[in-house]
Amino acid sequence: SEEPKKVHVLLYAPDQPKLKLTKIATSKPDLITVTPKPLTDEELKKLEIEGGYKLDVEVKPGMPLGAFRDEIVIDTDSKLEPEVRLKISGTVTGPISVLPERLRLINVTSSRGGSGEVTLLVRGGKPTKFEVASKPEKLDVEIAPNETPTLKGRYRLTVTVPPGTPIGEISENIILKTDNPKATELKIPVNIFVLGAAG
Repeated sequence: SEEPKKVHVLLYAPDQPKLKLTKIATSKPDLITVTPKPLTDEELKKLEIEGGYKLDVEVKPGMPLGAFRDEIVIDTDSKLEPEVRLKISGTVTGPISVLPERLRLINVTSSRGGSGEVTLLVRGGKPTKFEVASKPEKLDVEIAPNETPTLKGRYRLTVTVPPGTPIGEISENIILKTDNPKATELKIPVNIFVLGAAG
C-alpha cells in the first residue's frame, strides 16, 4: 500500500502490425495508470512479430488493503477488435494484514445460520481502532482484540449469518475504517452460500 507496483503487458495484432491505440482508461485512473511504449526492434525480433506495444501498468500507493479486481479498457483502430478489456487483480498488503484474505463459508444452512472468523494483524503490535463502514446487509460483524502476552496487535473479526437468513449466495465486501494513517481502509471480500435444510 505504500509503494508503487509495476507490471508489463504485451499487446499486438498479428494481422495489423501498425495497430494504433486511440484511448486507454482504467477503473481507478488516480491509482492505476497505463503507459504504452512501442516495442523496440530487438523486442520485435525476439518475439517474431512486426509491431506491437509494451504497456507499463502501475498500481500507485493508496489502494485499499485487501484483494482487488479492476479493469483496463484499450481502444484501438482494429476493425476486428476495436476494444480490448484487460482484467487486473491482486492483493494490496500494508501495515495491517487480513488472514485469510477473504471469508468463504459454504456449509451454512438458513435454519441454523453460521459464522466464520478472520484475523487482523497490525504490524508492530500497534493498538488500532476498527470501525465497520459497510457490510452485507444480512450479516452481523463484530471485532474484538485477540491478543496474547506474546502476540500483540491481533484482532478477531467474527462474521455471523443469523438463523432465518434467506437461501442464496452472499458475495459482497466488508469495509473497515481504521485510525492507522497508512491503512485507513480495509476491504474483506465475503463469499457465503446459504443452503436450505440439510438432508
